[in-house]
Amino acid sequence: MGEYIIRVAGVVVISALFGILMPSGKIGVFMQGILRLAILYIIVSPVIGWITQGQAYLPQAGEMSTDSAFIEYAQKRQYEALLADKFGIEAEVTVEENKIYIFISDFGINAEGEHINIIGRVEQTIAALSAKEVIVTYGG
Repeated sequence: MGEYIIRVAGVVVISALFGILMPSGKIGVFMQGILRLAILYIIVSPVIGWITQGQAYLPQAGEMSTDSAFIEYAQKRQYEALLADKFGIEAEVTVEENKIYIFISDFGINAEGEHINIIGRVEQTIAALSAKEVIVTYGG
């Protein structure tokens, strides 16, 4: 694979040099067309070889997997940012397989009437984004 990348990079560099040195007339346009065909051939030739020889690289079922820890971390950060932006609260979010736990540590300063049923609104907002069960708790 490394050899393939070096070949592609080499042809691209050579074609860039020829592009600078070539005349701007009909011969230059013709030479650029030939270089483009050479680049296309070098890029496509391994794919054609894989198909004709039956050696196309397709990941096997065991080779691919999701990084569930990263996905949970990204969701946690997204939910925490959403709660801070939308409700002005500080919360610790824990994402598990079937549940999302939200521990509100600071409700922040809310305008008159906005603090009413804030836990229910937080739960509804996160539940709308996920099919998981949402559990909201708070502490001081």
